[in-house]
Amino acid sequence: MDPPSHCNICASSFGKDLSNTVVIRSKGALGINNASASRSSDVHVAAGDRVHIDCRQKFVNPKSIELQQKTSQSSTVSERQLRSVDSQFSFENHCVFCGQSAKVADRRRSVDVCPVKTSEFSETIKTLCHQRNDEWATSVL
Repeated sequence: MDPPSHCNICASSFGKDLSNTVVIRSKGALGINNASASRSSDVHVAAGDRVHIDCRQKFVNPKSIELQQKTSQSSTVSERQLRSVDSQFSFENHCVFCGQSAKVADRRRSVDVCPVKTSEFSETIKTLCHQRNDEWATSVL
């Protein structure tokens, strides 16, 4: 039986120089297969397989696994839309922070909505947004 000619982790060929490779034992195979399960990867090794040393170290590194999981989670979360895209914002009819409608009936507001009747509040919000000078502040403005 011929030894494998490629790394099971990166799928690249070993070539003639095997100095940067290692033969996996049962405990190493278990670690790589567990890391593969954590990464939702299809990498599978068995005792006696040969892999690159660097590939193995990076593949089983807990910080690398955690980073990949965070990256995959953030890519599946849909991007937020600005409230201005959905409808025209009005201070009289919408919450200044979330953009949701604050009107329940023609002239009544729900219990959890407090109408702001001073222009000072509006100016304070604008000032704070200019101080923050970030994406959220721009959205609120």
